[in-house]
Amino acid sequence: MVARASAQETGDAWQTANAWRDVDPDAQRTSDRMRDELRNRYAIDVDIEQEADAETVEARVVSDTNQARPADEALASGGPQRTPAARRTRGKSTQTRSQPRRSERGR
Repeated sequence: MVARASAQETGDAWQTANAWRDVDPDAQRTSDRMRDELRNRYAIDVDIEQEADAETVEARVVSDTNQARPADEALASGGPQRTPAARRTRGKSTQTRSQPRRSERGR
């Protein structure tokens, strides 16, 4: 089972780890890891006074978890490929419509 934290829980964990980073080596490692993950996954730089509302953060978290892979991995394969152009066929189409027949009575 994969645990998914809400934006509020992520923010609380960041604040706790950051507050204890100078005292506890585990908190320092956690704070550093969270900084890297927040930057790489959600383009949030915790080192500057950047503020995002809870709705924006939650949307980024949901988007990331629903896509199963980070967006930058999608471009690793060369990005979207062009679909081949339709080709015109030579001669008549294989599906021909027959002309409706007029009845002799209608004349």
